[in-house]
Amino acid sequence: EMENVFLNLSKRVTEHISNQEQDKKKLSELLKEKELLANKLKDIASTDDLTNIRNRRALLEIMNILIEEAENSSKSFVICYFDVDGLKKTNDSLGHKTGDSLLKYVAEKVKKNLRESDIFGRMGGDEFLIIFPDSDMEQAQKIVNRIKDNLNTDKPKELENIIVKISCGYSTFKPSENITADDLLVEADKAMYRNKNKDAE
Repeated sequence: EMENVFLNLSKRVTEHISNQEQDKKKLSELLKEKELLANKLKDIASTDDLTNIRNRRALLEIMNILIEEAENSSKSFVICYFDVDGLKKTNDSLGHKTGDSLLKYVAEKVKKNLRESDIFGRMGGDEFLIIFPDSDMEQAQKIVNRIKDNLNTDKPKELENIIVKISCGYSTFKPSENITADDLLVEADKAMYRNKNKDAE
């Protein structure tokens, strides 16, 4: 009888340990799922719905991090603020679907011509931003000129009759200057409109 009691007790202990291991496994799986969901939500919060590139919020966060790093390392960086010329005209004459195709097309073209270290996103509407970390103006402009040269090659059918153009403005962050991300954006935005008006003359 003692042997039976011992066997039953041993069986119950084994079952208890097995249940505990299953619970641990379930808990581990739930934590993994929670982590994946949190990462997915973070990605959604920092990604532009239409173009699947970074959104304004993510770009501003990155700029603030770069400013902090630049102040500690004495490295400068350049931003290029640009908009897609004629988007309103495209929306009005060919419809918003074509306008959306134009924005997605430009986003893809830009991505293909950037370096791995460059950071790119959509600020909203027809406006985009490229951040060139640890770069000077000459390097940034060289890359953007390459993008401009490739904008009208291999266009999708719905954009065949549209001449794709972008207007750009630049600004440089130098650690010695006490400026913020907003200051840089304002400077680049003003430069972009100056260039746009110059091209229109």
